[in-house]
Amino acid sequence: SAQTDGYRETILGGMLSSPLAPAVNPDGSLPLNATSPNLFNSVNWYRKLLETKDDWKTSRLLGNAFAEINLLKGLTYKLQTSTDMGMATRNYFLPSTAVGSFNVTPPGNASAIFQSSNYYSWLVENTLNYSLKYKEHAIEALAGYSAQSFRDETGTASGNTFPDNTIPFVTPAAIRDGSSAASEWTLLSMIGRVNYNFKDKYFLSGAVRRDGSSRFGADRKYGIFPSVGVGWIVSEESFMQNIPVLSFLKIRGSYGLTGNNNIGTYPSIASVVSTINTGYVFNNSVTSGAVINSLGNPLLNWERTKKLNIGADVGLWSNRITLSYEYYYHLTDGMLFNIDIPQSSGYSNVWSNIGTFSFWGHEL
Repeated sequence: SAQTDGYRETILGGMLSSPLAPAVNPDGSLPLNATSPNLFNSVNWYRKLLETKDDWKTSRLLGNAFAEINLLKGLTYKLQTSTDMGMATRNYFLPSTAVGSFNVTPPGNASAIFQSSNYYSWLVENTLNYSLKYKEHAIEALAGYSAQSFRDETGTASGNTFPDNTIPFVTPAAIRDGSSAASEWTLLSMIGRVNYNFKDKYFLSGAVRRDGSSRFGADRKYGIFPSVGVGWIVSEESFMQNIPVLSFLKIRGSYGLTGNNNIGTYPSIASVVSTINTGYVFNNSVTSGAVINSLGNPLLNWERTKKLNIGADVGLWSNRITLSYEYYYHLTDGMLFNIDIPQSSGYSNVWSNIGTFSFWGHEL
């Protein structure tokens, strides 16, 4: 159902209207209201639905490209880029003949809103891949660097007090207002990873990445997140060959750190606002000014999670039946929370790294 005001939806509003009141007059015209004796007044929801204009238009462009070059035997360089661009506009007009809701009937003051939103995101990844096989040894290594950026721009114009309902745009309004905003974040990452296996049954892997996020304090933007993993295919051992029921058995384990930076765009920076109420007296006259309306935290840092996973994979009767078991233990430290602070400070909350959280379990 279409939302035509802030309180009642069209279908619900129509259900609450008098069933004796016509939505359309015998001559084909539309009455302004739908009411009958001893009932509350109500707008003609059918007319409101027909005359309210709320048009949204969206467009989006996705693209990606890559190039790969073999530098030496086993050594490959890869460049991969991607972009995501989007645009949305909204053109809303509520004519005077459709203004109203439950117990409020038109005509009223017409209003219009025009909104636009544009965003642009890009990602560039550079990686070097190296692979080597020597007898029963196999090594794969990767080194990479990536950069990502996102920017969003929005604008809103609104108006009311129209001379008539002829032009459904903001321009003819006698009273107009507008605002605009933009936000942006970036992420830089460096990664290294090495995988090694011996005889295709003993596996060892290690990785480390360093991520830098613009969302954190000036001295806390970067976090380092290492990880290590091991695996053993026990069923490939000679002492397991006399167990025909068991066709596959692998024991594996891993331990590593991950980071979280999903806390909005500017939580580490204090925000400033300038309104009609933030002026001050200078030379015996009121001068416009600005005040801090939310606190920043320059010590804000990455939220880190330590993850331990130990498991086994089993295949029975030529893998007709497969089972997988895993024990996991995750410990999150420096959790990102918008905590409450005393109102006497002049503010109500601030983003901080506080608290730990752990959970564990078994999966089968």
